[in-house]
Amino acid sequence: RDPSGIDILLAPPRVEMAEMVTSRDMEKTLSLLKRVYNTVIIDTPKLLGGYQDGYFRSGNTLFFWAPVTGSRTENAIYPRTELRETKADGSVNNWTYSQADNFLRASLTVNQVPSTGKIVIGQIHAFQSTEPLLKVEYQFKEKLQTGNIVAKFRRSPDAEIEVIMIAQGVPLNTRFSYSIHLTPAGNLSVNAADY
Repeated sequence: RDPSGIDILLAPPRVEMAEMVTSRDMEKTLSLLKRVYNTVIIDTPKLLGGYQDGYFRSGNTLFFWAPVTGSRTENAIYPRTELRETKADGSVNNWTYSQADNFLRASLTVNQVPSTGKIVIGQIHAFQSTEPLLKVEYQFKEKLQTGNIVAKFRRSPDAEIEVIMIAQGVPLNTRFSYSIHLTPAGNLSVNAADY
């Protein structure tokens, strides 16, 4: 147990020992952990190996499912399934906008929404802050039976949230794409297409 209170299941001390752990062994281990803990984190190497369960599948495409009764992170109000940018060794990758030309591109289908009608489909976290710099949301409108895609952003970590409409009339079960681009100069663009 880490001093922060997090339980950690360590990898074997030598690489050759890890080869003795089969995919089936990992499936059994993860199944047990999900019964004991609210949140289970799957490391990058496991994801790259094609990890699958009822809430996440990887391969040529990624499938995420976050049930409304699912677990939340410490500062989250709603359950989530999240893909976090990491380095090749699996360690967390935090960057400042001036370090690179940063892109997030996704093609997805929203099949179901919670009672709020809102799902965060992309975001940029602000380092050491509970409030993200940017959230891209799909907002389903029951009356219209379609959704809007909006960008909620802050011009600085302490600024109020601004909301910009990116796309309107996107039905459930319809594939669409979006992109987020943050330049080294700090210019942010969010676009949606193909619906």
